[in-house]
Amino acid sequence: MPPTEAETQLPPKRELSWDHVYLLGWFNEQGHPFLTTWDGNLPMVHVVVTGVKPLTMPLWSAPVPPNAHLHEIPADKAPQEYAQEMGGYHAFGWYLEEPFERKQ
Repeated sequence: MPPTEAETQLPPKRELSWDHVYLLGWFNEQGHPFLTTWDGNLPMVHVVVTGVKPLTMPLWSAPVPPNAHLHEIPADKAPQEYAQEMGGYHAFGWYLEEPFERKQ
């Protein structure tokens, strides 16, 4: 099920960074979701990730590849459409208020 507009926007005054975005999955080019785990906790955050291939997506607390970048999805764009424009993948996960440590 595609995200609602509210889910694609970060709450005000939140930093979009790998220290706060804990990815759980992504959508491929055809819009098929690949979900690693999810227990129903919200709020989910939807972003576009560029600079990675699906199998190198930094899920959970995995190290972030050097060329991987997070992009906020503009309010006037559909997530999958924006991912295609950016040459990346529509990914989703949790936004954590407290920074977390990634594996090295």
